[in-house]
Amino acid sequence: LTDGNRHPLVPALLAPFASRTARFFTDARLVSAVLAAAVAYALHRAAARVFGAGLALLALVGVLLEVRLQARRICPEPLLAGLLAASVSVLATARSSARPVRATALAGALLGAAWLTKGSATLSLGASALFVLLVRAPRRPARLAALLAGFVVVASPLLAVNAAAGRSPLYNVNSAHVMWEDRWDVELDRRSEATPATWFARHGVGDAVERLATGLVRQRGVEWIVGFLAIVGVAAVLRREGAAGEGGAAGPGRAAPPGGAGTAPPSSPPPPPRSPREDWRSLASITALAWWVGFAWYAPIVSSRRLLFPIFPIVLPPALDAIREASARLPLGRALARVGARGARLFTRTAWPLAGLLAATAIALTVLAGDPWARSPVSSSSLAAAEVLSRPEHAGARVLVRPSRKVPPDWLVEGRVTYVALPDAVADADVPAWLAAQVDLVLVNQGLLDRRPGAFAGAFAWDPASGVRALAGAAAFPEVWTDPAPRCAYRLVRVARPR
Repeated sequence: LTDGNRHPLVPALLAPFASRTARFFTDARLVSAVLAAAVAYALHRAAARVFGAGLALLALVGVLLEVRLQARRICPEPLLAGLLAASVSVLATARSSARPVRATALAGALLGAAWLTKGSATLSLGASALFVLLVRAPRRPARLAALLAGFVVVASPLLAVNAAAGRSPLYNVNSAHVMWEDRWDVELDRRSEATPATWFARHGVGDAVERLATGLVRQRGVEWIVGFLAIVGVAAVLRREGAAGEGGAAGPGRAAPPGGAGTAPPSSPPPPPRSPREDWRSLASITALAWWVGFAWYAPIVSSRRLLFPIFPIVLPPALDAIREASARLPLGRALARVGARGARLFTRTAWPLAGLLAATAIALTVLAGDPWARSPVSSSSLAAAEVLSRPEHAGARVLVRPSRKVPPDWLVEGRVTYVALPDAVADADVPAWLAAQVDLVLVNQGLLDRRPGAFAGAFAWDPASGVRALAGAAAFPEVWTDPAPRCAYRLVRVARPR
């Protein structure tokens, strides 16, 4: 179900189109485009349940500006965003529903599906559990149990696989190992053995505070979280000041409290129950803080808008709602509200056709010749190298590579070769003996020569114009195949065994 990094839901959706050819990338992007269209519509419906169709339409437009970039990648974030937004919508309306415990269980089930999509959904699971505990509502223990039960039921296949492997049921290699590295390097998800214990063995508390503080500021996409928190914070202050002004002491011209000066005023009525809008705003605030801190620590490894995108559809509707609430006293704000209501009625009637049109447009753009979506992320030289490695004579071979996105993915190689990386601990002088013991073939490329130039000095060199060049020492490595491209990207050579 998982390789420890990628969770199974998106691969399962792509499985019907799987193949060991470049065509897979086009098919996968078709699936991503159609999925993004469906997610966009789901995001509108989730926000409309709480904030109304007009504001949901405005939020959808903002989300689409980012979805169009995310859908170009073969990645789980768009589906994760849709599932998280749906869970927030259900949990925000659970207290006002006829069966709040059952609704909370449904929110947990959606979080379980989100975790089957990507491991970072555990941040939202923790935020949702904290929300259920902190917000005053009847039957909080039962609702918390229902949330966790819904999550466990849906996520149980992967939970069971991890437990059977002797790992934490919520295991993911990024949270268990990769996030405890100091910097990014290729293939960390396969070879990292870092843990909190190894990190704190090398660093002190001051280093941890510095890393966290730097990540809070420098991670990409942080403007969504900071902007949301600033908007809802200012709106809360304005709301509190407005309530204080309306509920102040009676001034000149106001009627005195009944019963005379010596009579105590009647007790104030209990506060009105929280609305779904307030619950969404509170849950979005807790979620934003959880993701902000979590990915702040991860920022030295990877910092990308893609990582924080899943909470963008969660924080955008309450931010727009806070702006609408603050501007409602202004003439312009009232005019915009009327326009938004008319647009909402139109969109509600045409939502499904618009979603279908979006999907059809995405598919058309994907299959058009020359469109960036239709280009394989694997170069023609890498595809040619994968074809050579797939030959029957190379089945089971151990191939030294410099792991990177430019190297042909091992799943493209039908012969089931094993990719081997040259450990940094092996000195250049010891490389020949190490190769003879550990490797059958070497796929020489720019990355390998840049990483370990001394290991192959005199045999191969990288030239920006002509690519990988064979030098006099290359005679020690019998040639198997050379990339015929004018700028040679690869030379596949055999390791000569000592007689």
